[in-house]
Amino acid sequence: MILTQFSFPRVASVAELMQQIETIDATIEIQGEEDWKKAYQKVVQEATPNEVIFITGSLYFISEVRQYLKNN
Repeated sequence: MILTQFSFPRVASVAELMQQIETIDATIEIQGEEDWKKAYQKVVQEATPNEVIFITGSLYFISEVRQYLKNN
């Protein structure tokens, strides 16, 4: 799991997200990347053809990701 953030007034930092996840389940391998585009590129480069990539977040974040994917 890679936790990231984007530019938005009420965004939680990567550090805050990681702290919240670790208190829920310490067995999940968690990485943090403040730049969501770098996180996306990392996931795409490391994924095998049989893996599925899930991107989740607020509707604001998903609309930003969607626009980025459409333009690239």
